[in-house]
Amino acid sequence: MNEALSTAQAAGTLFDRHVIDHYRAVLRRIDDDGFYPTLRRVGRPHLEAAWANFAPHRRTFTERSAKQLAAADGSLAQANVGIRQHGGKPAPPDPRRASANGCGDATHTERLGSSA
Repeated sequence: MNEALSTAQAAGTLFDRHVIDHYRAVLRRIDDDGFYPTLRRVGRPHLEAAWANFAPHRRTFTERSAKQLAAADGSLAQANVGIRQHGGKPAPPDPRRASANGCGDATHTERLGSSA
């Protein structure tokens, strides 16, 4: 029982020293500087980063990834052209490939037999 109590006390001391002391220091600084000046100072980098994500000249993660993949595989570039031709949506499925059960996989019915 003493070991459990010692462990709990040590954990409490570490928590107080590393977590609570940090909050005390931050709250003290907010009290010294004021809430809104602190909010402005701390929040500015986050707001600037968030705003930069909406910059029209900045490519999205998807666009950057697609470009890298297209450089490695020309077929992705062809798929992207197909998507753009259909207003940003994937091309509709080819009706010649549709199976009787509507899953779009012509070999699916053949594998399962006619009972599917």
